[in-house]
Amino acid sequence: MGSIANRPSQDELDRLRMEAAALVERVGDERIVARFFIAESFLPFWLGSVTKPDVSQFDAAETAATRALSIAERLDDARLQSAARDGLAAVQTLRGQARAALKTNYPRLALEDRVDLLERMDAYGVITWAHCWLGELDDAARVSAAGLALLQPGQVPAWALHVVAWRAYALALRGFAAAFGVAHARGAEAAAERYREAIEEIERAFIARQGPRQERYLAFVRDDAHAMHAAIAERFPYDHRVIELWERLYARLADLAYAVDADLAQRVIAFAVRYEYRALEASARRAFGVGADDQAELRRALEIFDAIGAVPYSARTRCELAQRTGDRMMFDAGARVLDGLGDVDQLRRYEDLFGR
Repeated sequence: MGSIANRPSQDELDRLRMEAAALVERVGDERIVARFFIAESFLPFWLGSVTKPDVSQFDAAETAATRALSIAERLDDARLQSAARDGLAAVQTLRGQARAALKTNYPRLALEDRVDLLERMDAYGVITWAHCWLGELDDAARVSAAGLALLQPGQVPAWALHVVAWRAYALALRGFAAAFGVAHARGAEAAAERYREAIEEIERAFIARQGPRQERYLAFVRDDAHAMHAAIAERFPYDHRVIELWERLYARLADLAYAVDADLAQRVIAFAVRYEYRALEASARRAFGVGADDQAELRRALEIFDAIGAVPYSARTRCELAQRTGDRMMFDAGARVLDGLGDVDQLRRYEDLFGR
């Protein structure tokens, strides 16, 4: 569902669902019944890109997934079990229950070759996703590596890309794995511009089909601080679909020393604490600390970055905290890490500020 750019209208979808619900009452094949319930379980995920599902829709979807899983386990149908768990975990994810989603999804890996490669890659992808949101970067790296090791060149490219994308996010938090981030950090502006153009070309296709709200993803690659902040304000606290986007935007706003809105930042921090989104919490605290010269927030951000192994962001936060305390030894410790990572752009910015 997440890869579909051309969507049927809501009226068309409702009509199809009503027809299916009427037909399933007359079906004797339990596998078909289970497939219907699995499809119903994904309704909140489908609706979430255009509207906010209500509690009753979440409840109905969770019930449908549970019924499908019960049938699938009774029939010992591995493919249906995996799909039903996927649907149930999707509901849990959108409800902010990332840890429960992990518990639901991990048994999918044990099905191994009883399911097709597409289904296996989907399981590796969503598990890596949940670990990223929870700030469990080592687990995200481990699971994604195991999934990608199963692939031969050219196999299930869309699902492989999903795993690669979440792995790149986890590794970027741990030390600049994403090509655009590497080029930007190292001052290789020609390379960064090529990556920026490629990203914008991809996003234009989605903007044409889904509307201008998709442009919020471009604010990051354009270093448009005002638009980045507006993107957070527009979407928060709409749902649990774009945790990584908020985290990336706050991280970049901190890099740029942009004065973020204090009330919004505090609400995002409270939200992240409630749902255990540790990377988001740390980046929001860092951005707020930089903008408000709040040393306590920077210290808390540093503790979290250190705990989750977000090495470049620990180093950046050390430099930012040192600028405010005058601690040259702390600054030098952070700067050494950034120098080792080749983070020329940010290091130059810090050295200029520290020298003032």
